[in-house]
Amino acid sequence: MREDNEGRSVQPWVVIYTAGSPAEAYIVAGRLQNNGIQTQIREDTYGKITGISAGLHGAVEVLVSEADFEEAEAILSEDVSEE
Repeated sequence: MREDNEGRSVQPWVVIYTAGSPAEAYIVAGRLQNNGIQTQIREDTYGKITGISAGLHGAVEVLVSEADFEEAEAILSEDVSEE
């Protein structure tokens, strides 16, 4: 665990899911948030500036704290097709 400039503990953020579009990323993030896990969305800046939304420049990452990674992974592996 790292510390910020004031000596407080800071959990590193890790990628839990890479989506092909912002909409997909926000759906995944919402699913995690509904289960009590904080998320961040990281979009490719080059893709946003140029309007390219394919391949690497279309990727949007969903991040969770390192401490929540295993729980988030379990949530995302659940089958929701029957809900």
